[in-house]
Amino acid sequence: MSHRSPAFYLSLILTISLSVIAIDSIIPAIPLLTHAFGASASQGQLTIGLYLAGYSLGQIPVGLAADRYGRLPVLFAGMALFTVMSLVTVLANSMELLLIARFLQGVAGTVGPVLARAVIRDTHQGPNLARMMAIMVTALAAGAMVAPILGTVLVMLSGWQAPLVLNVVVGVAVLFLLWRFVPETHQATDQGNVWQQVRSSSRLFFTTPAAVWGTVLVGATFFAYFSIATGLGSVLVDYYHFPADVVGWGFAAAVVFYMASAQWGRVMVKRHNKLTLIYLGALGYLLAVLIGGTALLLASLGIELALPWLACTIVAFLCGMGLIFANASAITLDPIPQIAGYAASLLGTAQMGLGTLGAMLTALLYRQHPASLLVVMVTGAAVSVLLIALQKRCRFVTE
Repeated sequence: MSHRSPAFYLSLILTISLSVIAIDSIIPAIPLLTHAFGASASQGQLTIGLYLAGYSLGQIPVGLAADRYGRLPVLFAGMALFTVMSLVTVLANSMELLLIARFLQGVAGTVGPVLARAVIRDTHQGPNLARMMAIMVTALAAGAMVAPILGTVLVMLSGWQAPLVLNVVVGVAVLFLLWRFVPETHQATDQGNVWQQVRSSSRLFFTTPAAVWGTVLVGATFFAYFSIATGLGSVLVDYYHFPADVVGWGFAAAVVFYMASAQWGRVMVKRHNKLTLIYLGALGYLLAVLIGGTALLLASLGIELALPWLACTIVAFLCGMGLIFANASAITLDPIPQIAGYAASLLGTAQMGLGTLGAMLTALLYRQHPASLLVVMVTGAAVSVLLIALQKRCRFVTE
C-alpha cells in the first residue's frame, strides 16, 4: 500500500505546500497592491492575517469531514474553492473584496496540509510514515524559502497581481494532480451525527497519550520557530545593520540546516526508531537553550551580542527541529489511523496556534534587539526539552 508512483508523492508535496505558497509568495506584492487600491498599510498586512485566520478556522472541520466522507471529496471541494477564490483575488476591484477572498482562500487552503498528512498516514505506517513526514516537512521548508523569492521575481516581471495569478495556477495544477494520481485512501464511514463523531473522535485522540504528547511537542516547537520567522529579519536590519535586500537570504541560509537535519533523520529512521531520533533532536534544543540563555544573560548585563551568539542558537534549534518535527508528527498520527483526518487537523491547529502565539510575543517584545527573539525561542525549546524528558520518565510513547 505504501508503494506509490513518484507522481503520487509529487502531488502530495505540492498539496501540503499550498498554503506556504499562498502566504509567502504574496509578501513582496503587499506594498504595491496596497498602493493600487489606495489602502492603508494595515489593510495590506491583512492579506496575510485573514488568510491565516481562515486557515486556522478551517482545520478541524476539514479533518472531521475527511474522516466522515473520504479524502478525495473534501480535497476536491477545498481545492476548487481555493482556485475560485484565487481567481477572485486577481479580478477584485476593491480591497474589501480582495480581503474577503483571501479569508475564504485560507479556509479552503486548509485541505492541503491537513489532508496531505492524512493521506500519508492512510498509506504509510511505522518507519515509512516517519520517512514520508521528513520529506513533507522538508518540502514545507523549501516552499518557505522559495516562495518569497519567486514572488519577488514575479512582481518585478509582471506587477503585483502576478503572485495572485500564481495561486490560480497552483490550484489548477493540484486539482489535476489529485484527479490523475491520488486515489481514495479512506472509505466513507457512518459515524452517527456530527456531534457523535466529534465526541468519539475526541475521546479516541485525547485518550491516546502518544498522540497528545506528539501534538503538544509540535506546538512547542512552532512556538519557538515562529519567533525566528517573525523576528530574524528585523533583528538583522535594526541591530546588526544588514541591508534589507539580503535578509531573505539570511533566513534561507538558516532553514538549510533544518532541511538537512530532516533529511538526515529520513535516512537514520531506517536504523533508529522515532523516539531515538527525537532524543537526538532534544540535544539540539538543549544546546539552543544553553547558548541562547547565556546570550540573554550577557544582554541583561549590557553586553553587545555578537552575531555568532544568535546564529549558533538558531542553527542548534533548527538542527534539532529537523529531527523532532517529522517524528513527532508521525508519532501523533501512527496509533490512530481511523481518525487520521481529525488527528492531522488537531496537529495543524496546535502547530499554527502556538506558532502564532510565539510570533505575537516576539513582535510585542521587540525593541530592536535580539532578546525578543531569543526569549521566545529559548522558552519554546526549553518546554520541548521538558516534554521529551517527561516522555523518558512516563513513557507516553512505546516503540
